[in-house]
Amino acid sequence: MSHRPTNSRRSTRFRARSGPQSAGDVLEKTLAAYRLDKKIEQYSAFPDWPLVVGEDIARVAKPEKILRGNTLVVRVLDAAWAQELSMLKTQLMDSIFEYGLGGTIVDIRFITGSPSQQQGAAPGARSKQT
Repeated sequence: MSHRPTNSRRSTRFRARSGPQSAGDVLEKTLAAYRLDKKIEQYSAFPDWPLVVGEDIARVAKPEKILRGNTLVVRVLDAAWAQELSMLKTQLMDSIFEYGLGGTIVDIRFITGSPSQQQGAAPGARSKQT
């Protein structure tokens, strides 16, 4: 009989409990174990972006990603909007804080390009950062 080595870290992290657990509890523990819970919290504002910044800004600016765990990258329609939103950065940060992400997002970086365009979607397309 051959014995397979066990990964003690894995076996203690996901050891079976004495009773059934809800899927939500298992998911929450798994996300925390892999340190993904904070990342999910940060990205939670993306679907609610129009509520966070308002409909007018949401039409020309979309959140794209979070860099280094604390810098929100927002894709804006053009350089004029990037400049306008740069001047409104304090108010945007206040809105993000009020939404509940003030401790995790500490800066905003604006890049130009169609807000509906995903980064890398158009081959050869370049973004300008402001």
